[in-house]
Amino acid sequence: NRTPFSGNAQVSYTINGGSTQTAPITVSSGSASAVIASPVSGTLQLSKITAANDCETAITSSASLSVDPVSVGGAVSAPQTICTNTSPADLTLSGQVGNVVRWEKSVNASFSSPTPISSTSATLTSAFIGNLTVDTYFRAVVKSGVCSEATSSSVLIMVNPQPVGPTLLTKTPNVSAICFGTGVSATF
Repeated sequence: NRTPFSGNAQVSYTINGGSTQTAPITVSSGSASAVIASPVSGTLQLSKITAANDCETAITSSASLSVDPVSVGGAVSAPQTICTNTSPADLTLSGQVGNVVRWEKSVNASFSSPTPISSTSATLTSAFIGNLTVDTYFRAVVKSGVCSEATSSSVLIMVNPQPVGPTLLTKTPNVSAICFGTGVSATF
């Protein structure tokens, strides 16, 4: 009792009417399958199956293929230094392959516990980012079709503290009014 796909069986096929190619057939649990290496989008047309004993069976079966490029995260520009409680300039993603599914921010470069940002634009606007009070890293998450997500390079927004206003401790002379041109010494 032999199965027609045992041994070195192969399937012949074309993609978009191109040259005929072959792929080995694998049989597992009563089902036969073939892996088409590096397919392109278009129509896959199966034409024949050749069994290990060189017997051939003509087939006419076709399927549409849609091949998505691999997701590429791209790069975010540009690093900035801002004062605390202010908003940075817009962040722009370039070089990505796929669509932005979200942005993420984190207080550490490893993004061990990132906070998702729901923007799906290639530009994360200053208004969307809001005011920052600590150094914060930002990156984009990109997905191409059915391929896995990819993350962009990250960018750091460094946040400098605002200067603390001095408190006047003493002034010399210690009077409330002085004559024009007279110097005053202040201690903070």
